[in-house]
Amino acid sequence: MRIVDLAMAIAPECRHEVVGIRLGEKLHEVLLTEDESRRALEFDDFYVVRPDNRLHEWDEDFLEGGRPVPQGFHYSSDNNVWWFTDEDYWRLESEVKDEKELHPLREAVC
Repeated sequence: MRIVDLAMAIAPECRHEVVGIRLGEKLHEVLLTEDESRRALEFDDFYVVRPDNRLHEWDEDFLEGGRPVPQGFHYSSDNNVWWFTDEDYWRLESEVKDEKELHPLREAVC
């Protein structure tokens, strides 16, 4: 979900102004680098990056079912195939008992 989409989902009645990217601001976050991918396993909905075995005792049993990622793979927000939707947001929001707990500044920013 893009931040603009999140703002519209939370407070569609508010005025929204897009000011553009600011100095030093990133458009995308790298969550799994190419270097880390050499030790990474892909599961259905997450990745596991194994530590360097020279440094840690590691129990491989719980990694059963993980698949190695392709050589040179990286995972970042610009190559993500699953995006959080308005429906996902409202489903999650409904699981939170107190609306103020989820977005306490809503009234202050409108």
